[in-house]
Amino acid sequence: MQEAYAAMFPAPRQYKITAMAVPEEQIPLSTSRRLLDLIPNSQLHVFASCGHWVQIEHADGFNTLVSSFLSGDL
Repeated sequence: MQEAYAAMFPAPRQYKITAMAVPEEQIPLSTSRRLLDLIPNSQLHVFASCGHWVQIEHADGFNTLVSSFLSGDL
């Protein structure tokens, strides 16, 4: 059924996942890993013990990640 549901949507135009800040209880890490498998050239960066505010809760790591993305290093 998940494959049929996924087939209803067009392929993504963005090709990177740089950060995902969702508590494990709401969206399992396996779901994020599945997206990683489905989106070509994507990356998944996991911030442990984080809620919805990764840019605040893990500011240094998040800022480094965003800077690398914007400079084309990712």
